[in-house]
Amino acid sequence: MQTLKLIAVTFFAVALSGCSNAPNDTNPPATVPEPTSVPYSNIPPIDTPELYRATGGVALNEDPVPLLQAVLDAGFDLRRAWYPRGGICAAVFVDELIIQLDSPNAEIANLGFSRDFTGTSGGCAIAWAQYDFVRSGVSGNFQEE
Repeated sequence: MQTLKLIAVTFFAVALSGCSNAPNDTNPPATVPEPTSVPYSNIPPIDTPELYRATGGVALNEDPVPLLQAVLDAGFDLRRAWYPRGGICAAVFVDELIIQLDSPNAEIANLGFSRDFTGTSGGCAIAWAQYDFVRSGVSGNFQEE
C-alpha cells in the first residue's frame, strides 16, 4: 500500500510540473524575420481565406515591422507577410501589407486587417518583401519548418 501511495504522489508531482506558467526558455519570443525580395506571383490568390490586408488607414509609415510584431504579440499564428518594395506604383501603395495566418481568424480586424482587397497594388510593384515566419518549438506564432 505504501508503494502505491508513493507511485501516486510521484505521478501527481510529475503531472503538475508540466502545468507551470513559467516562460519556456527553449522558445524565444516571436520576432519578425528579415524579408526576402519576391515577385507578386509569390502571394497566394486573394480568395485564400487566411489572407488579410492592412492599408493606409493603418499607420505603417513605410515600415511594416511594428505592425507585424503587434500581430505576433497578439498571439496570431502568422505564416507569411508581403509588403510592396519599389516599382512604378510603390509610392502609392507603401501602406499596404498583406498577411497570411495559419487559419482564418476574424479577430485580426482588431489590428486593422480585413479581407477587402479592393485597390490592391497587385503586380504593379516590381518586387515585394516577403517575411517567412518559422515555428520555433511549440510557441505557435510561426509556420512549420
